[in-house]
Parts: sequence; C-alpha cells; structure tokens
Amino acid sequence: MIKKGFVSGMMLGTFLLGACVAETGKNTLIEASLTDREEAILAGSEDAFVFDFNVDGTYSEVELRMERYDFGKVADSPAFLISINLEGEGSIVFTSSHLIDQEDALFTTSVSSGDLIGTHQTVETIFRDGADGMAKISQTHLKPEVPIEGDMVLATILYSSKDTMSSLPDGYTDDPKDYQKYLEEYDVAYVLKSIFR
Repeated sequence: MIKKGFVSGMMLGTFLLGACVAETGKNTLIEASLTDREEAILAGSEDAFVFDFNVDGTYSEVELRMERYDFGKVADSPAFLISINLEGEGSIVFTSSHLIDQEDALFTTSVSSGDLIGTHQTVETIFRDGADGMAKISQTHLKPEVPIEGDMVLATILYSSKDTMSSLPDGYTDDPKDYQKYLEEYDVAYVLKSIFR
C-alpha cells in the first residue's frame, strides 16, 4: 500500500449532510435515507455511504477506520483512523472517487455529532500496475436498523481481476474470525469499520 496524501481536521459547525438525522432507537445505527438535495451533493462521488446513529450516555466516542486487504491479508496499518466525542445523535459519511490516472482513489470520511465534526481525507494508490481489467463492487453491510455493538463493518469496496465477481454474502461479518477468508477472493478490499466506546 502506498499512501500519497493525508488531511485531517476537527471543527465546530453544522454538518452539510445528515442535518436531519433519522428517528432511530437509542444506541442504534442505520443506513440514512437521503433527500434529493443530499443525493445531488454526493452525485460527484463514485461511491457514497451515509449512516445515522443515536446514542445515549453509554457511548462517549466513535472511532472510524478503513482497513485494506490484499487477497485477504490485512495491511500493517489502517488506511485511516478518525475519532470524535459523541453528543447524542449524529451521522457518518464515507465517499470515494478515482483520480484521473485511475490508479489512485480519494477517500473522504466525515462524522458529526452535536456541534462536532471530524473529517479525514486520504489518497490511496490502489493498483501499482494500473487498473485495466479490474472490476469493482461497493456495498453496505447494515440491516435496516442495528444495535451498536463492538467492532462493526459498515461498508466495503472490493476490486477483482477475475472474469466474474460477486458481492460478499449477507451476514459475512457475523463471525469476525471467519470473514477474512471471504476477502481472499478479491485483489483489493477496503473495509470501513466503526467502534463506539
């Protein structure tokens, strides 16, 4: 893995997306339902995932990280790591876009809760030898509304050079010790995870 750029920031303000967080139960996480305006804002990204959460005093911090796997083997360190303090409900936005050369991708992650916003951007070299012949599948792994617990997989972006490519099966993360074997089927896999503490 070659990491070519890194930007992170923390600021006070109003989050552009997810300003109206969906009504959910306490300590739950859901895939957000977007307005037409929010969908238009995200239209410039190749992949976009938006999640809403609602927590009580049980949790005071959320950490997001993106892990890279090459043929199922995890990289030595996460592609990025970001965390902020929690103030009740909030949103997580994750987008990716390939740059002009198609070998590099810009990943952007933002998380907001109350008046706090954390943002992280990084550029990753996905293919050292070019992207010709590569297929891609991106998917989320949340059911309509799930309780927050432990190490949660939110989304994956998968690349394969095989003639045929299929998405990950439902519930592939049910056994954390077992799901890595599924990632062996892909040349490169990016896995977005959250940990609420």
